[in-house]
Amino acid sequence: MIYREIRLPLTIARLGADRNGRPERQVRHAIETARALARWNRIDDALGALLDAEVIGPDQVRYHRLSRDLVRDILTRPRPPRVAVELSERMGVRSGGPRW
Repeated sequence: MIYREIRLPLTIARLGADRNGRPERQVRHAIETARALARWNRIDDALGALLDAEVIGPDQVRYHRLSRDLVRDILTRPRPPRVAVELSERMGVRSGGPRW
């Protein structure tokens, strides 16, 4: 049951992906996909989705609350990947402190 609850949102997200649409939508889709992957504890895949989104819309990734929260959550894990630390530096996100 849990497997289906997690897999269903990703399936819907993939079906709704707007590959030829506006860059803002592509970035938002990538951020949502990264959030879902992080919930599955697939941190490397989540970071890959965020890095892909950063190529399309770096400002949106840097300033969007969802992406900032996701990177902050990844940094709080034991031994965060180097890619996450580098991304957090570009975004100006620290592991602790206020969430704004």
